[in-house]
Amino acid sequence: MTSTMITPPVAMMATALRCEISQWYETAMALVPEAYADYQRQVKEQQEIAQEIAEFKRETPRFVPKDFLYTELTQEFFKISFVGAVEIISTMCQCWIATRSVFEKADYSRIDEVLIKQLMWYRGVGVNSDIIASTFYAEVIDPVFIQIHEMLESFIAENTWDVWSVVPINRSQFTIKNDGDYRVLEWEQLVADGVVNCPVRSQLKAPRAPDIRSVVIKDLPSADWTNAADDTGSRVNPIPKGSIHAILQDHQLGED
Repeated sequence: MTSTMITPPVAMMATALRCEISQWYETAMALVPEAYADYQRQVKEQQEIAQEIAEFKRETPRFVPKDFLYTELTQEFFKISFVGAVEIISTMCQCWIATRSVFEKADYSRIDEVLIKQLMWYRGVGVNSDIIASTFYAEVIDPVFIQIHEMLESFIAENTWDVWSVVPINRSQFTIKNDGDYRVLEWEQLVADGVVNCPVRSQLKAPRAPDIRSVVIKDLPSADWTNAADDTGSRVNPIPKGSIHAILQDHQLGED
């Protein structure tokens, strides 16, 4: 098991991100008129469609426009805590690491979820052609993601079987730790769960690995051994080719 630890410059990046978001007030206010005009165009188009459908069905038009999200904006909307900025950066690090993982697929919706949680005005890039959120993402979030890429690429330069986890140190800092090779962790978990027999391990007086390794593998997205045999690849993180469980499945199919 490797013990590589990466301590990113969290304080510097979190402070920069918090300042960028705080300064977003003026930009957002400038975007409001354009966003509202775009919203009105959408409402008009939807009303016309509703009218056409109603005339075709000979009934009363049914259309209730949604409220415009940003009719009132104050500077309070754009405040973010240092802890909130750290959570955003931590989630972005997790998503970047997943792009280099053999066994895990990146789920960028997690970034949107934490932004919605930390920024009371943010409703997601795809909501009602939200020009404010889209521009914010392009001008504030993307540059931070580039910083994360440049920082982590020197440690994880190519696709890997290694399990990297983002570990909180306190409420305002985290570190990135290498927990070891996924296949080794997977094998140990299969043995511990009794899925496969390991005569050498059964002769040992104590487990070869500490409990933390069991926790690591249980937290991995593909470690659902109950439903693993029926995996069709439809999950976000299907069992990867080359994993121990996949090899065992192939072996069993060959015997059948």
